Amino acid sequence: MLEDSAEGINLSSVNARVGKDGTYDSFILTVGSCLSRSEIHVACQAEGARTNLSGVYIARADQHMDHTTLIEHLVPNTTSSESYKGVLDDKARGVFQGSIIVSDGADGTDGRMSNKTLLLSDGAEIDAKPQLEIYADDVQCAHGFTAGELDGEALFYLRSRGIPDAMARSMLVEGFLMEVIDLGVDEDYQGVFRETISEWMDR
Repeated sequence: MLEDSAEGINLSSVNARVGKDGTYDSFILTVGSCLSRSEIHVACQAEGARTNLSGVYIARADQHMDHTTLIEHLVPNTTSSESYKGVLDDKARGVFQGSIIVSDGADGTDGRMSNKTLLLSDGAEIDAKPQLEIYADDVQCAHGFTAGELDGEALFYLRSRGIPDAMARSMLVEGFLMEVIDLGVDEDYQGVFRETISEWMDR
C-alpha cells in the first residue's frame, strides 16, 4: 500500500521474471501523497508462467497518481491478467499506462487488461493508454478502458430507501473498488483495505 502525507512523493519500481509454471501476483493500493508513481515490469520467460496485476487508486484535491505496467510474453503458453480501478475527486489526476507485448513465437498467450475509473467531480481527470503489441498468431488478448460518473439510477435507488446521499455515494464507491480487492487480495487482509477506502470516503 502506497500511503504518504499530502506533501509526500512516492516512486516505486518493480522488475520481475517468471519462470516455468511460476506465478507472480501483485496488488497495490495508492492513497495519499501529492505525487505517486508505480512502475511494474514483468517478463513471462518460460512456459506456464502466470502474472496477475491488480490495483486501486483513490485521489482528491490536486493529487497525481501514475501507474505504468509492462508485461512481456516471451515464450508460448503464458498467461497474464491485469485489473486496475480508481476513484478521482476534486482536481485529482490519474494516469494509467498498461502494455502487453507478445513476442514472435509466443503462441498460446492469454493476456487481458482492464482499467476503470470513477470521476466524482468535473475537475478530475484520467489519462489512460492501454496498449497491445502482438507478434504471434495463435493468441487471446484483450484490453478495455472506461471512465464515468457514479451510476445515477443506483444512487437514486439507495436514496429512495432512506440512505443519506453521502452514505449512498460511499457504498457505491466501496462496492466499485472492492471487486478488485476481493479478487487480488488474500481474504485475511481485505478488511484493512476496505477500512482505508471507507476512511478516505469519510474525509
